[in-house]
Amino acid sequence: LRDFAHEGVGSLRVDAKQSEEKQEFVHKGEEFNLVLQGRVKFLHGGKEYILEEGDANYLDSSVPHRVLALDNKSAYLLNITINR
Repeated sequence: LRDFAHEGVGSLRVDAKQSEEKQEFVHKGEEFNLVLQGRVKFLHGGKEYILEEGDANYLDSSVPHRVLALDNKSAYLLNITINR
């Protein structure tokens, strides 16, 4: 098994919740997100995308973005970040 952390690749499980908070994230690199459970709304660069279980997206992390759970339930995502 190879550790990619020193090469600028990281992964984590995101526990998305519904929130009225307006904070968006901006950081260098790119992200791959896979919805493991639930439904989410991704906000990226002023556009909205609805993703369901099994859906994935790939985005430029330097563009403001955030994710919100839908349907009054938590949602879980696999997030892989590539810092370039």
